[in-house]
Amino acid sequence: MKRYVAWAWVVALLLAAVPAFEVLAAEEPSPQELVVRITGVISNLDPAYFSLLQDYEVASNIYSALVKYDPATMEILPDLAESWDVSSDGKTYTFHLRQNVSWQKGFGPFTAADVKYSYDRILDPDTASRHQSQLLSLASVEVVDDYAVRFHLNYPYAPFIHIVAGQRAAQGFITNQQAVEQFGDDYPMHPIGTGPFELEAWEGKEKVILKANPDYFLGPPQLNRVTFLQIIEDTVAQLALENGEIDAAFISSPEAVVRYRDDDRFAVHEAGSMTTTMISFNTTEPPFDNIDVRKAVAHAVNKQDIVDYVWGGMGRVSDNPVLPECFGYTDTVAKYAYDPARARALLAQAGHPGGLDVDWVISPWFGNSATAISEMLRQVGIRANVLQMDGAGWSAAIKSGDPLMSYMATTRPPDPDSLLTTMFHSSNFPPGYNLMRYDKVDAQLDEARESTDTERRRELYGEAQRLIMEDVAVVPLFQTAIAVVVHNHVKGHVTDPLWGFTLYPISIEP
Repeated sequence: MKRYVAWAWVVALLLAAVPAFEVLAAEEPSPQELVVRITGVISNLDPAYFSLLQDYEVASNIYSALVKYDPATMEILPDLAESWDVSSDGKTYTFHLRQNVSWQKGFGPFTAADVKYSYDRILDPDTASRHQSQLLSLASVEVVDDYAVRFHLNYPYAPFIHIVAGQRAAQGFITNQQAVEQFGDDYPMHPIGTGPFELEAWEGKEKVILKANPDYFLGPPQLNRVTFLQIIEDTVAQLALENGEIDAAFISSPEAVVRYRDDDRFAVHEAGSMTTTMISFNTTEPPFDNIDVRKAVAHAVNKQDIVDYVWGGMGRVSDNPVLPECFGYTDTVAKYAYDPARARALLAQAGHPGGLDVDWVISPWFGNSATAISEMLRQVGIRANVLQMDGAGWSAAIKSGDPLMSYMATTRPPDPDSLLTTMFHSSNFPPGYNLMRYDKVDAQLDEARESTDTERRRELYGEAQRLIMEDVAVVPLFQTAIAVVVHNHVKGHVTDPLWGFTLYPISIEP
């Protein structure tokens, strides 16, 4: 009897445990798949040509560069290069490369020859890369051996380490010669890199699917698959986020960001960006060849109201195209306070007492700002016809030189040379691309680029900024903030001030 009671107790205990066992057995590991919103059409994924934000968001996970930025600190970190040396005269950079790095999809081992090919390709005039102007300092690239490569510069160039970093100006990403030649004109849609993810599918330029690269040199990523899905309208992205159709999204609506901060289902990752927004002009054509008209625009815009009421405090006013986080930034530039009466007087002085009409090209991300600014301009007599275009359309429009005024958002690394050279050096404007043509700072930028004296570089960049703002070559508006909203099951995301979406540290938890 005692034996029966003992066994009955054991059986009862086992039966009681069955439901719990069944629950555990039925519980599946969380699928390591992520869906991320992108805000526009992907143009291509070839580093020689892409420049749009959404191209960079995707491609920065496919490709590697010699060095990269730490998204949390913007410090330079090793990537394909484990270390590097700079000669005493500042004209030679030698990079010592990682070994046992493989190209995706069976394209063989990575070597120094790939680095040379990638930079030679950008420099080749036949490539017609928009990034060629970033490499004005580069004379040649030498393969020392399979795992060492040497860059010879035309002159000392202090910011060179930023030029070879993986960033929106994409000349730093390394490509595979065999893949470029094999795919030919179709290569922009068939990228091959050494990064943590590789292309799985590209559907109509509106959806790109990446899959984990099992041979990534730092180890395979935790995510198995990532879908980048184009959702242009912020309200649509919010609905998709709340319905669980996407896992992560850049959100521009301040009201939505405030709401998500208080919603336990989501985490909001915020950071200041390296993006400055500005109104730019075709200064070679009337009416903006007249400095008084440009000053009128500057005085017509209440920047603080834009930051406070349109962006809900997500940003800060800018009086300078160079951001405070950048080397050489100065606050001692001409500033143009909000003064509608002064703006109207300047227009009259410029020969436009009845005001003027002008087309204004913008991209969708800044539509709300443009609406508010166009009303401010209208109140002083500048009737801006807002032409909203996607990123590709905007880029094509300004390259034509036709629009007299453009809303420009520019993201650059923390050294000012890239921004100032791209936007204000006359060498960067071939015929037909005369928007913002401005050659009054060429001397300062040329000397700063070649100087090895840190304080002299700082002085020269300060002089350039003062000249730009005295002449109102652009009207800086505000520095944007970034908010990325993710479901709580998304772990490891770090917001990138350069607007990248770094997938490698991310995982999905149940």
